[in-house]
Amino acid sequence: MSTSAGQIDVQIINRFPLHCENNDVMSTDEIPFKLGPLDEVIFPVPIENIFVYEKPTFSSGKDLIPIDRLRNALSYALNDYPHLTERLHTNPDNGAPEIGCLGTGRELLEAQCNLRLDDLSYKNNASRRVMVTDLPDCGASLVPPFNSPIDEFHRPPILAIQHTRFA
Repeated sequence: MSTSAGQIDVQIINRFPLHCENNDVMSTDEIPFKLGPLDEVIFPVPIENIFVYEKPTFSSGKDLIPIDRLRNALSYALNDYPHLTERLHTNPDNGAPEIGCLGTGRELLEAQCNLRLDDLSYKNNASRRVMVTDLPDCGASLVPPFNSPIDEFHRPPILAIQHTRFA
């Protein structure tokens, strides 16, 4: 995607595995976790959210949300939702989708964009709002990749987060 400022480039610079802060919360009593009937009929589609924050002028740190703080907060959140650390797979006996492989499916990606947020957000509107069409690849570069072939649906993690820092 080209703009007057040049080529927009979003690069993943780090990948961090996410683990529960307290490993004792991961009991094997509910593994594999059976999904409901609707999950068996509908092909899994990722729910993607993009949150864009402008760093306040009074903030003294390099980042509004430092990657280490985000990783730590997610580890504590996973204590209450340990199933988000698993992956989808197909039960070999009955072909039903279920959640298994405890502790294997979560990842935090750290990325950088070579443009400033100002370069993207104000070019088409006077309200200073960031529109999804203003984002690199209409936002696709700001979310973790998702592979969706039906025979490989067990591969994507249930939870994947990408933290992108603009120049």
